[in-house]
Amino acid sequence: SYVTGHGVDAAKQIYSHIYSSDGVAPIPPGILAEGPNQYQGWRYSRFFGKCYADTNTDWTVSEHAIYFNANLVFVLAMADATAVIPAF
Repeated sequence: SYVTGHGVDAAKQIYSHIYSSDGVAPIPPGILAEGPNQYQGWRYSRFFGKCYADTNTDWTVSEHAIYFNANLVFVLAMADATAVIPAF
């Protein structure tokens, strides 16, 4: 899983100046890492789906960008049976 704290082999490190630079604040569960990057993660593997490393030093594969996490929150809210579904 590329979500911290969820799954058997969840991401344990995130490229973040907030959580990685001071070593004090633990990474909270529920943050989505970028994941495999076939264009800039080539140094990890030549196979597209394996171009990932659980690291806090490479933003190309483990950044926690708002546009990834916003989509995760939206999908989880839609999947929740108690969520209020907006009328579009």
